[in-house]
Amino acid sequence: MFKGFHFNPGAGHLVNAVSGSGLLIPQGLQETQPSFLYRAGKLLTLWGRRIHERNELARLDDRCLADIGMSRCEADNEAGKPFWKE
Repeated sequence: MFKGFHFNPGAGHLVNAVSGSGLLIPQGLQETQPSFLYRAGKLLTLWGRRIHERNELARLDDRCLADIGMSRCEADNEAGKPFWKE
């Protein structure tokens, strides 16, 4: 009955993961690496987070920057980086 399926014990709903029942996944649907859309989504999320964090960093006053151990010059350099650069 389940010929041609792969048992993935950790996949699926949280209840399945906790109980260990897992999911039966058709073998043709197994992927060895994330899809292009998944990787693109992760990259866009990273870029959005960088934009947000750099904008927030630029808004901090000198007292807040001193609390996190940054100078105004370091903060300005970091905030001025393009979103695609680490």
